[in-house]
Amino acid sequence: MVGDDTADSDRSPTPLPESIGISDAEIEAILDADHDARQGLARAEADGFAAFYREDIKALVGFVIKLGATLPQAEDVAQRTMTTLYERWATVRHPKAWTRKVAFTAFLRSVPASQEQLTDVFEGEDEPASPLLSPEARSELREEIQEITALLDALPAQQRMVMAYRMEEAYDDAEIAKALGTTPKAVRASVRRARAALTKQVRQLRHGGAQ
Repeated sequence: MVGDDTADSDRSPTPLPESIGISDAEIEAILDADHDARQGLARAEADGFAAFYREDIKALVGFVIKLGATLPQAEDVAQRTMTTLYERWATVRHPKAWTRKVAFTAFLRSVPASQEQLTDVFEGEDEPASPLLSPEARSELREEIQEITALLDALPAQQRMVMAYRMEEAYDDAEIAKALGTTPKAVRASVRRARAALTKQVRQLRHGGAQ
């Protein structure tokens, strides 16, 4: 029974993270003797989530915008994704890949299938919303991705989603195919078509600007 000091000798060690720096047996001995130490370990795990959250939240919002969301939509999806990650933090081995997969699914469920294109991905950014990103972070995000999202708006949905993943840089064709429920061959075809369309669009913009 947990908390019963007389049962220490019969208790099986609970597997703990390998990154703590000491053995599981040593940690268990400390935790068995001091309940506050167990709470401290829980706080350390929570701190790991907090560090990941601070490092990745803006990039996650940007990823969802590249999929086709407005900024308020992307913030909502990102916040729900991070909340779910927090609840499962102890079991998620690759949080960045996990958050992209969950956010992608949440985005598809939250956006009407008939919504093919958005005229301004930052539409509604001045409306009262969740304080997910500070005004400074929103401004930085606008500068980082507004130009590319304007180009992505012209792509069909499948090509846009493939390019959103490809821009994450950590995904190869097989991983993108798995995330999107397609094949690596189809991913490569989408990339070729998307790049051709984007190149044509950039040339048209440059030609128009030169007139």
